[in-house]
Parts: sequence; structure tokens; C-alpha cells
Amino acid sequence: MLRSALALALVTATSAFAADTRPMTYAEFLVTVHTRSPAACPEAMLKPGVFCEVAMGPHGIRVFAFSHEGEKPMVAFASYDLAQLEVLPE
Repeated sequence: MLRSALALALVTATSAFAADTRPMTYAEFLVTVHTRSPAACPEAMLKPGVFCEVAMGPHGIRVFAFSHEGEKPMVAFASYDLAQLEVLPE
């Protein structure tokens, strides 16, 4: 009985997660990920109306780009090896 209930809960949670295909908003991101704001996005992500946040991790850095439009959805993501830190503008 308990095993069935756990399986049902897992399927329900997985289905709910899979059904939510909209981009993460900046507000959701801020309460989830500890980041820093660089002066500018890396050149490959530098576009009008976009701003970036950077998160450091044990295996490298993650750069998240968000639109200034509406709820500020995430529009791009990139990972860089720690040896590639020069990709971020000062």
C-alpha cells in the first residue's frame, strides 16, 4: 500500500514537472540559485534586451541570460570550464 502511494506521488510529481515547459523567470531563478551579476554578458550571449547572471560551481561557471521583457524569462544558458574565466567581460 505504501509503495503504491509513493509510486503514485512520484508519477504525479514527474507529470506536473514535465507539463511545465515555460522558461524559468528571473524571480524564480533568484530564489533558487546564488549568483553574481557581471558587468555584461559573455560576447556569445550579448544581445539587446538581455542581461546575465553568473553562478560558480565546483566544475565551472554557469551563465544564465534573461530577457528584460515581461516576467524576464530565461533565454539562454552556457557552461564554462574554470580555465575559461576570461570569457566573462570585466
